[in-house]
Amino acid sequence: GLSYVRAQQKADEALGSMEQRRKVANRIVEDVRTAYWRAVSAERLLTKMHELEGTVKVALDESRTLEKKGTTSPLTALTFQRELIQIRAELQRLQRDLVVAKRQLGALMNLRPDQDYQLVMPARQSQPVSFETPVGDMLTSALYHRPELREVRYRQRVNRRELDAA
Repeated sequence: GLSYVRAQQKADEALGSMEQRRKVANRIVEDVRTAYWRAVSAERLLTKMHELEGTVKVALDESRTLEKKGTTSPLTALTFQRELIQIRAELQRLQRDLVVAKRQLGALMNLRPDQDYQLVMPARQSQPVSFETPVGDMLTSALYHRPELREVRYRQRVNRRELDAA
């Protein structure tokens, strides 16, 4: 009887290990999904951001010219220039983040760093996606199949069987 209980415990521990493995696989899928959408955003936004940066540079130059000519008050010109410089700094930060996105996706796909690849750009949808399953049912299913919670259930069964073994 004791060996039977121990075998059941070992089976539950193996199932718990499988849930840990599922958890890691789910994390990898989520990382790839996030990296993909960041890379798609980078593809769509980088050219527009370069154009915006050029516009900011032109506006900054014009503001400095107006300040030197004395057409506007120095305080107004300096305030405007400070805001433009902050916008340019934020644009540069966003560009750095977006440039890295495609490389991160390539790393997650196990590609060489110098290997070039093309992203499949999804069509934009004007309508939000509608689900046939009610939200409550989806939440219940998600919680039931969550690897962390299933692992806890297996650990509880092992602990209950330890009482039987004792």
